[in-house]
Amino acid sequence: MTIVGPLCSTRSSARTSAQRARRLQKAVLSGSLVAAVLLLVVLPTVGAAVPTVSLSAPYTGTVAIHQARSNSGCAHASNVPAPSFNLSSGAGALGERATAWTVCSHATNSGTASSSFTVTIPLSPRVSGAHEFIVNWSVVASGSGVARLGSCLSHSSFSSYCSVFANRSAWEQTYLRDRTTGATYYPTNGWSYYASRLNYSYCSSGSCSTIVTTSGAGSLSSFSIFLNATLNASHRYSLVSELGATAEASVDVYQSSSNNALATAVIQFPLGPSPSKLVSIVVP
Repeated sequence: MTIVGPLCSTRSSARTSAQRARRLQKAVLSGSLVAAVLLLVVLPTVGAAVPTVSLSAPYTGTVAIHQARSNSGCAHASNVPAPSFNLSSGAGALGERATAWTVCSHATNSGTASSSFTVTIPLSPRVSGAHEFIVNWSVVASGSGVARLGSCLSHSSFSSYCSVFANRSAWEQTYLRDRTTGATYYPTNGWSYYASRLNYSYCSSGSCSTIVTTSGAGSLSSFSIFLNATLNASHRYSLVSELGATAEASVDVYQSSSNNALATAVIQFPLGPSPSKLVSIVVP
């Protein structure tokens, strides 16, 4: 005798249990996936970089101008072109020229010219935390120098000298000021340039020697300044950037006279069709 009913019922129950288990497994997996997606959407990415904004002309801010000249003896100094900065275009200009010579009887003849423009831009960080600022300048400039000794004639049997010196230099200074607390933050790098020449003749006890030295560092080329600071979004800040230059020239004699001695130093950041510019400021 064959018994069919109970065996069929047992097989059917087993299939139903397996199907329920598979449906439950799919539901659990589906729910886990949804929860994971929701978790990724809700939670912020750890260590995510703060987005930055690149500011460019026209800038909102203020400009301060500085210029100075000094002359002694047979010398002349001038600021040509005069320092200027245009917030609308981001273009700046300045220039220095200094000359000294021996067409008169002064023992010391020297001229110095210097000028700069300072751009101050107010900033308000969007979020608190550690930030990096990048200040980008394009530089169009030129410089030259002459230090001609001429003929140095000693008038002493002990010691005498003739000295001719010419130097030109340029620099940039950037810093961030917290207007709320008064704290100041400085960059991790800087930019500067100088070139000088010294022509020196020295006589002692009838024996004379001449020394010519030339030195310099940096280049008149475009550059970027990097500044790191931890900021508070509730504070107000000012980013300050100054560009300046100096020219120096001197002719000095001691117990001697020099014919045709000449010192000239020139450095210029002209306006023209392609001026130097504050290209951009990358801020948080």
